[in-house]
Amino acid sequence: MRFLHLSDLHLGKRVCEFSMLDDQRYILEQILSPEQYEANVITKAGSKNFVEFAVKLPGNDEGPVYLPIDAKFPADAYTQLEDAYDSGDPALIEAAGTALERRIKLFAKDIREKYLDPPHTTDFGILFLPFEGLYAEVVRRGLIEPLQR
Repeated sequence: MRFLHLSDLHLGKRVCEFSMLDDQRYILEQILSPEQYEANVITKAGSKNFVEFAVKLPGNDEGPVYLPIDAKFPADAYTQLEDAYDSGDPALIEAAGTALERRIKLFAKDIREKYLDPPHTTDFGILFLPFEGLYAEVVRRGLIEPLQR
């Protein structure tokens, strides 16, 4: 699993009930040519799961190799952790932190199972965490290396 930290991209999510997809597409258009990515693509053979965005990498005669990008935001778990920090209660902080870790690991597993299908995809996907505080918490808790395995 690889991590993408671009705090204003919000891939595939809604912010205050406003869809960010048009903005995300605009940002991807600024970084990549239209031929270099697809939106809402099935990357795994036999699957019905669409990944929000996939970068198209050069492949063989069978087509491109996809790099899946999927946004995940455990709003409830992250909010509970923020509230626990505000309370200063070590037991609440530990419990909320553990819950957040479990959710992040489940998200990574979800991406692996739904979207990865080498050689049609890369052997890793990008787990997009939509804002800096969440990314920082994942780094602080030492989750980067375990999730990359």
